[in-house]
Amino acid sequence: MNGGTFRDNRRPLAAERRDVRRAVIGPMTEADYWQHLEYRVCREFAGLENKALRFFWCDGFIPKRYFVDDPLPRITGLAWIGSAPKSEEWAFELVLSGAVPRREDVVWDALMPPEDATGWLSIDVDERRIRIIPPRRAA
Repeated sequence: MNGGTFRDNRRPLAAERRDVRRAVIGPMTEADYWQHLEYRVCREFAGLENKALRFFWCDGFIPKRYFVDDPLPRITGLAWIGSAPKSEEWAFELVLSGAVPRREDVVWDALMPPEDATGWLSIDVDERRIRIIPPRRAA
């Protein structure tokens, strides 16, 4: 899997919008997370140097298995990834930074890749699989 290099066209205001949202509405819910991740993955695809991958998009996530208290904590499922005229089911793996006792204990905000981060999305076109390893945020 390789994610490619990101061109320098990020949107720095997204992090500020997330901070305002958190202050006004509260922490991100799981449902919010999957929707926001869909759009974040689209922006990451659009910024890749690899022109072939730049035109891919994400049309949603369907989480299936939660290994939150596993020695290798992660969430796996299906993602709808598109290119050209259609989207297809791909496998996805979201790697968590640490184990938590229950799914309800996941801090979804902390898993959202910042707009200025790159290298967190690995793409395997042949296997139709993406892997997301959110960068750790500064405390």
